[in-house]
Amino acid sequence: MENSERQPLSEREKEILALLATGATNQEIARALYISPNTVKVHLRNIYTKLQVMNRSEAILVGLQEGLITLPGVDRNTPPPTPPPMPVGTPHLRWFLALSLVIGSVVLILLLLWPWEQGNAWNARAPLPISDIGRGEKTLPTRRPVARWNPLTPMGTPLSRMAVTTWQNRIFIFGGESPTRITGSTRIYDPERGVWARGASKPTPVSNAHAALVDDRVYVFGGTRTDFHPTDTVEIYDPVADEWSTGSPMPHPTAGYALATWHQRVFLFGGWDGDQYLTAVYMYVPQEDRWVALPPLRTPRAFATAATFEDRIYVIGGYDGQTDMAEVWTFDPRALDRGENPWVQVQSLLTPRGGAGVAVVANAIYVIGGGITLPVEGAERYDVTTDTWARVDVPYGPNWRNMGTAVLAGDILTFGGWAGAHLPFVERYQASFRNFIPYGPVNNE
Repeated sequence: MENSERQPLSEREKEILALLATGATNQEIARALYISPNTVKVHLRNIYTKLQVMNRSEAILVGLQEGLITLPGVDRNTPPPTPPPMPVGTPHLRWFLALSLVIGSVVLILLLLWPWEQGNAWNARAPLPISDIGRGEKTLPTRRPVARWNPLTPMGTPLSRMAVTTWQNRIFIFGGESPTRITGSTRIYDPERGVWARGASKPTPVSNAHAALVDDRVYVFGGTRTDFHPTDTVEIYDPVADEWSTGSPMPHPTAGYALATWHQRVFLFGGWDGDQYLTAVYMYVPQEDRWVALPPLRTPRAFATAATFEDRIYVIGGYDGQTDMAEVWTFDPRALDRGENPWVQVQSLLTPRGGAGVAVVANAIYVIGGGITLPVEGAERYDVTTDTWARVDVPYGPNWRNMGTAVLAGDILTFGGWAGAHLPFVERYQASFRNFIPYGPVNNE
């Protein structure tokens, strides 16, 4: 397009364009300029329109060409070197030199753009907390012998950030993150036999998603795609037919939310939309394939955990974009029918935890591992009746996080996770003791 078609940028738009060239994300630009991420999005759309471009890379290139921005160490007033005279009488040499000049120009442009575009891609996928890919795989941690924890048959592939649910005494694991990629695999574990099997792969590979079992169907919501951006896709797995279908998409793309079910309804809390951490709360009605917006969280967060106990949903910990959180809130869906505030705060965690696993056994909620920005060891057990927390030892750490969890026959099963490396391990924790009473005739003599 001709330069005459481009409209001048405002001073604010020039500021944002200059920050783009440093590799800043929308959220980082918002913090630097004391504006909201949504306002940054509006300015970016205006910049793209005025410069007649489609994306950040093109905007940066045009900004450099038009002198709207400069790069450190690059002097725009320095003329380009004068090319040597073209030899005559040697057509093949002239063609070779011309082709070399074109290739050299393309390489130069790519070298100019690479650091900023690479920075934008890296920031967009935000390895921590959105992903652990690329953080470098250290040696697998040594398992610590801890009472009531027992190893089971490991997964074939180290995995974290997967969606997990239980159906007919089998554990189903969907998607997740391996050391090198985000997968769409469906893995099925039979704890009684210690055998792993494969199901039909999820059509959209995702990590940072959760699964909910309702009426013998498994619903997997959103998550992070292979390009490290969140999706709004809802995919439904039929474990009998081993087939996938799609549901009504989420209200907006979201990953890293907390999920719980209550009375055949699914509740999603917070999450990350690709630019910011959310306060949004939604209810999904599977029977009607319908979404309902509910009263939001008090503060934005992602990578929290959620667990249902009786008629309350506990939303525990999380990460607000700056640090791990210790707050615990309960959400009472029945209060909505009474026109009351559904949120009540209860006792906080002993240690702030984002990216933890969660399980409910008897009258206790277990929050396992976690730790995105703060050092975290072990797990915590919440006694619902006394509103108190107690510490529980675990076999891995520190900062064992983003594992899958399931409850089976009163025991807690954990799958994979990250603890300096993606883990393939499966563990079983005996959360309750069982008393066996001998059966037989009683001798009264």
